[in-house]
Amino acid sequence: METKNLKKVSANELIKEVENAVISLTARGGLDLPKDYSAANALRAAALILQETVDKDKKPVLESCSKISIINSLLKMIVLGLNPLKKQCYFVAYGGKLTLMVSYQGKILLAKRAGLKNINAQVVYKGDIFEYSIDDFGLVKISKHEQKLTNIENEIIAAYCVFELENGFKNTVIMTMNQIKKAWLQG
Repeated sequence: METKNLKKVSANELIKEVENAVISLTARGGLDLPKDYSAANALRAAALILQETVDKDKKPVLESCSKISIINSLLKMIVLGLNPLKKQCYFVAYGGKLTLMVSYQGKILLAKRAGLKNINAQVVYKGDIFEYSIDDFGLVKISKHEQKLTNIENEIIAAYCVFELENGFKNTVIMTMNQIKKAWLQG
C-alpha cells in the first residue's frame, strides 16, 4: 500500500513539474495552446493513465522509464494539444524510455486543427469496379467505385482516402494493399 502511494506522489510530482513548465512557457509566449485545449485536464488524465501503464515486463512505467523521457512525453502531449483520456494518444515504454504515440483519433484532430474539413476512407475489394483518373496537376479523382455486398468477404486490394480542406482544396490518396503493408512496417 505504501509503495502505491509513493508511485502516486511520483506521478503527481512529475505532472506538477510539467504543468509549471507549461505555465512558464505559455506566459513567455514560448508555447501556444489550441483554444479548445486544457493542458491541466490532459496532464491530470495522463497522471491517472501513467499510474496504470506497464512496460513489456509488466513493471510500472513510473519505475522502469527515465524521468526525462516521461517529462518529454508529457510535454509532447501538451505541445500537440492531445488528451490521452480521449484516446488521442497513448504512452508506450521502449527500452527504459517512455514514448508518446499519437493515435488515429489524435491524427484526425491534428489534421482538423491544420485545416482539414472532411475526410472519407474506403476499401477496395477484389471484384469491385474501381476507376480513377489523374489530372494535369497530379491530383487523383475517383470516377467510379461500385461494390457488391459479396465482395466485402474478398481480399482487400487497395484503399483510398478523399479529403477536403477548409479552403476548398480536395484530393484523393490511393494505396495498394502492398503499399499499406509497407506503411504498417514503418510503425
